[in-house]
Amino acid sequence: MYPYRIFISYSREDRALAKTMAKILESAGFIPVWDHEIRPGLRFSEAIQRGIATAHIFMPLITERSQQRPWVHQETGYAVGINVPVVPVAVNTLPGEMIAELQAVTVQPDLSDLAMRLREADLDRIVRRPPPPPLSGTQVAEAAEQRTAWLVRYANWLLDNGRYGRLRQRALFSSLSIPDRDPRDPVWDRFDALSPKSPELRQLFREERIALERHARMQGCTLMLAPHLDCTPEGAAAHRVQIETLVDCLESLPQDSVEVVFSPRVDEGNITVIGDWFAAHALIPRQGRLFRQSVFTSHAPSVLEVMQRFDQQVAEARAGDSLPAGLRLERAIGQLRRRLNALTS
Repeated sequence: MYPYRIFISYSREDRALAKTMAKILESAGFIPVWDHEIRPGLRFSEAIQRGIATAHIFMPLITERSQQRPWVHQETGYAVGINVPVVPVAVNTLPGEMIAELQAVTVQPDLSDLAMRLREADLDRIVRRPPPPPLSGTQVAEAAEQRTAWLVRYANWLLDNGRYGRLRQRALFSSLSIPDRDPRDPVWDRFDALSPKSPELRQLFREERIALERHARMQGCTLMLAPHLDCTPEGAAAHRVQIETLVDCLESLPQDSVEVVFSPRVDEGNITVIGDWFAAHALIPRQGRLFRQSVFTSHAPSVLEVMQRFDQQVAEARAGDSLPAGLRLERAIGQLRRRLNALTS
């Protein structure tokens, strides 16, 4: 396990127990931090705050005595406020006040089982816990780079929390047409031939593809693509790469969970929805240009409305189509291949 710095908070009456705790943590490979290390001349409160702020874990030692000491709760509140993981160690008592809301490690009075209890608590998972949601309510991304960064951040936050959602996307080709290749791969020179991008931006686009594909593999995807191509803005070379990449991805996904329709409504702008977790709607000034003013929302009722409206548009696009889902996908892939052949010839 990584040698995490663990800040020990304790009551003066429990100093001997805190010393034992520090030795156990050190023997287990951790770096205990407690007030015996504070240099003379430093204000105690400043040193404590610095110690907590630079620790990987804040670990209050909770006993019947420390329960009555306000600074233990104050220090805990400070750790929570600056997002330092808190792992209380409780001896012969249950945490009270705000500490009661945290998952405590309960140990024997002599701390003989502390090392074992900490292994069971999985400190790696606690320290590396997923960050909080990146968005709340509705926000607007003013540039294409910001839109992509938010897509990646939110999609990955869901993945890190073990949550998956069906990918719904209305776009010229969808995020699944972005190459999943190293930014230095020659395929990128064809992908952005008319508007070369930096390696950093290429990597950001690649992360969008990877994150959204993971959702599609777990929960499937519905794509609403443009029925016709105008190669003027991006060039035929870029569209060839996009179609080749998209077809390869579609054929690798579970076939019974993929649906592709073609609709002129793509001209109304790009829409990306993951499950009923979040939605992004990007207005496009002209087909082939980068997105502008992408509106993101994680407001659940609003996301649900966008999702249902998208599904209705998909139903309208395939109205009167009696083919089974598998054959519809096969036909859509065939249509994409014919486009590719037309661009190649």
